[in-house]
Formats: sequence, C-alpha cells, structure tokens
Amino acid sequence: MKKVFLLGIICIVSVSFGWTLLEDLRNVKLVEYILGYEDKTYNVTFEVSRVDSQYEVKQSTSYMVDSDAPIEFYSLFEINLGAYFLSILNPAYNYLLTAVDLTNQETTKIMGFGTLKYEGTEKVGKWTGTRVVLYDESGEKKIEWVLNQNVPFALKVTVIEDQEDQIVAELVNYIPAE
Repeated sequence: MKKVFLLGIICIVSVSFGWTLLEDLRNVKLVEYILGYEDKTYNVTFEVSRVDSQYEVKQSTSYMVDSDAPIEFYSLFEINLGAYFLSILNPAYNYLLTAVDLTNQETTKIMGFGTLKYEGTEKVGKWTGTRVVLYDESGEKKIEWVLNQNVPFALKVTVIEDQEDQIVAELVNYIPAE
C-alpha cells in the first residue's frame, strides 16, 4: 500500500511540474506553425472561435509552388497536412513531456523510449526556450523539442527519421482566447 501511495505522489508531482502540451484548444484563438519537410515549407494554421454555444475550428495549410512547376491534382491532397502534422505535435508525447522539468533540467531515462537530455536554449521567433532531446536506447537522436514554460505549445519540434531526413515544425504565432 505504501508503494502505491508513493507512486501516486510521484505521478502527481511529475504532472504538476512537467511541461505538457495543451490538448483542449477551447482557450486558444490561433496557433500557426511553419513545417519543413523534404524540399517544401508548409504554413499550418489552427483557429478556434466561439459562435453562440459552439466552437468553430478552422485548419488551413498552404505552400508555395515554383511558377514554372505544374500544380497537379494530387497536390490538393498534399495540402491537407492536419493528420501528418499531428504526428509531430502528437499529444501522445505528453507521456514523455511530463518527465520534462524545465527548472531542474536533469537527464531522465524513460524505459522503452530512451533518454531525455537538456541541451541549452534556443530562440524560436519571438520566444526563447529550452532544447529537450530524446535519444533512443542506442544513443541516436530521435526528437528535439524547444519548450517554454509560458507557451503551451512546443516552440519547435524536430523529428529525425534516419539521422539525415528531418521534419521541423516551428511555432510562428500563438494567441490565447480572450
């Protein structure tokens, strides 16, 4: 019984002091990211507004195409990156991010995932945050987050797929609801 009580206290403390991604977007007016993947840069925007007793949620994605390049039919599907974008700012990472303590910044081993390390600070747009890196069990860098305690979204997320291919998402704008 003492072990269960102690484990409960540890979980509560971890969740209280860990950085967590905001999951309920009703208190957000706008979130905008720039997403770089392969040779394209995408602008992904989420807007939430109150309309009477409901919420209207808008998601848009845009990218540039060279003037001499054709715009083919399949590009209409490429423009909807909502599901792909979710894989980068995945709420499932909240489990890992609850282990992040931006105040104490101690290396943390997470069984089955690897090790979280703090690697200095980085300026992303108008914010500065702490770079937190997940290394897998073999010591390879897998995901980098730049986090700021006062912003409920990652300032920057870098997913390293094969040590060369990277997906980078950077927060451009965040406006809380009024």
